[in-house]
Amino acid sequence: MNYLSVKIKCEKLQVDGTQKKVTENYLVNALSFTECEKRIEEELNAYSQEFEIESIVKLRISELVKTESENADKWYKCKILSITFDEHSGKEKKIHSLFLVQGTDLNNAKNTFVEFMKGSMMDYSLVKIEESNILEVFEYQK
Repeated sequence: MNYLSVKIKCEKLQVDGTQKKVTENYLVNALSFTECEKRIEEELNAYSQEFEIESIVKLRISELVKTESENADKWYKCKILSITFDEHSGKEKKIHSLFLVQGTDLNNAKNTFVEFMKGSMMDYSLVKIEESNILEVFEYQK
């Protein structure tokens, strides 16, 4: 299953009543680019807004970490570094992984991620955490 970042361009009504062209970013969990395009059109047509797909890019996300909090409306990228031992070469191997974490703010996302990783046997260090520009995540539906 792939996580695909979809950038769209659409017009939004501003506070002062004017229309402005904006770029929005969504994340779609899909099997292919074709399925992703179809699903984003279905999801956004429900809001009855006109839009144009600018790009679809595959993201290498290890896992999506959701929270139960109703106020968690932002997504944060958590980049970790873990070290594994390669049995064939006998050397240590550094692996960078990216997690997408839902949260209310940066501190909340960090706490959610740390809590999520408590059950893991993996030794890791949190290298970077930053707010992403993803507005919404559309998960795979059977």
